[in-house]
Amino acid sequence: MKTNLLAVKNYFTRIYSKPIVIDAISTTIFSIVGKAVGFLIPFFIAIWFGANYETDAFFLGFGIVLFLITIFSPVLESIVVPYIAEAQENSEDVGLIIGSVFIFTLFIFLSLSGLIYLGRWPLFFY
Repeated sequence: MKTNLLAVKNYFTRIYSKPIVIDAISTTIFSIVGKAVGFLIPFFIAIWFGANYETDAFFLGFGIVLFLITIFSPVLESIVVPYIAEAQENSEDVGLIIGSVFIFTLFIFLSLSGLIYLGRWPLFFY
């Protein structure tokens, strides 16, 4: 029994000695905590402001933003990360690439927000 416990201890010591394992575990923990807090935000907003048409409109907008983030962040990540890795290999300015991607996505989302704002009048105030 003691040798089994010692083997398990040696196994976990060997695993936790690798920095990537510690990073993966801490990232997972922070992700779970962040998602739990994000899950509680609508409840606190409903308690604080009440349930009326204004909070419904907020939750509609909040849901649309979360939906867009959920769709575009993995796509953007899978497209941008290889370019950043290649730029680091070639000793290029990674900040320039990240900044240009940020400005581009900001322009796209501001344009999309403007179109939604202009299109809301025929949808809600006819």
